[in-house]
Amino acid sequence: MLLIIFSVLFSFCCEKEKEEKTPAILTGRWVGTYGNNEKNEPYYFSFSFNEDSTVTTYTAYNKIYGHGKYKLVKDTLSLTYRVDNDVQQYECTGIYNDSTRMLSGTWRRISDVGTRYKYTQKGKWIMKPER
Repeated sequence: MLLIIFSVLFSFCCEKEKEEKTPAILTGRWVGTYGNNEKNEPYYFSFSFNEDSTVTTYTAYNKIYGHGKYKLVKDTLSLTYRVDNDVQQYECTGIYNDSTRMLSGTWRRISDVGTRYKYTQKGKWIMKPER
């Protein structure tokens, strides 16, 4: 009997952890704009948040730009991705606002892996679900 109770509790805990790793509020395509420390103009960008906590990034021409991973804990998003066929890596952090269904935050370019160059490009971004 004790083993059955333990099994049920363990299953419930695992399901709860799984829910936190795959937040349904993010799943799908999101679109928005970003700016950087070199120009104030907003540039288009898009993320597709997948149920397995991976993310695909897209250009304004709907071409895949890169792949990465994300995590949403409560209302705080953390995300890293690498540009496909390149060494550039980016990190985004942000907040999900449930009342407006918007994400906003900051991003920065992480130093290129395997190169001697260290870029400090950074900026802000905002996005909403594509619908």
